[in-house]
Amino acid sequence: MKKKILTFLLFPALCFSAPSPVLTLTETNGVSITGKIISHSTQTGSTKIQTEKSISRRPISAFTPESQEKISHWLADKKFRLKSKLTASFRATHAGSFSNIVGTITDSRTKTTREDTIGTKELSFCSYKINLTNKASTPFENLTLDYRIFYTQRWSKDFTGKYQLAGSTNCNFLSAGGTLEFKTNPFLSAIYYKSAPRIRWTGKPRSFSSSIEGIWLCVRKKDVTGRWIEQEIKYGEVPSPHNRNDYQKLYN
Repeated sequence: MKKKILTFLLFPALCFSAPSPVLTLTETNGVSITGKIISHSTQTGSTKIQTEKSISRRPISAFTPESQEKISHWLADKKFRLKSKLTASFRATHAGSFSNIVGTITDSRTKTTREDTIGTKELSFCSYKINLTNKASTPFENLTLDYRIFYTQRWSKDFTGKYQLAGSTNCNFLSAGGTLEFKTNPFLSAIYYKSAPRIRWTGKPRSFSSSIEGIWLCVRKKDVTGRWIEQEIKYGEVPSPHNRNDYQKLYN
């Protein structure tokens, strides 16, 4: 199987902007301001805040370190929802193992029998290397990544199994312009049976291989208020949430 690298853009799961949360920010002089952040300029270092009575712009240096962290968190949430510019690439990797199959061989001339290798069994395992790149100008922290690999295996001419390999990983910090590389859990993608040279293997088992249908990746993080926000990516033909129960879930 040829290796392919595919790159996709992640888009927000929701197509509309979430309302800005109400935050309480404290200035270095001890005055607290409760309102919504409308915008923040990293060039001028100023934050535009809307309270119940007015709209004002204040330099970020006017706030305590804790409040500055809230502003930075709000800005990261905004970019994650609307302009995160996350991209993901997928590359399949394969590993295999071989074992000999021993059976009884009958000499066609002498009719004598002996125990010897009649063939080999090859197991092939597939996993995916996923690169998640942050092309935004702000870092993201404490990301949770969940993935599902949907595939089918034809065990016989009358039965094809449907499976979804589930896994997850965490990323504490993804810098601006940085890339997170992780590898999915492997799954059995093929079994091949081959006869030994000049051996007629009677009753040789049927070889089979799997067929990848699609990969679903969900990236989640908590916003400044502690609520989960997420983005998802779909590669290939990912079943709809309603039909995913048809696929047996596997955890490795």
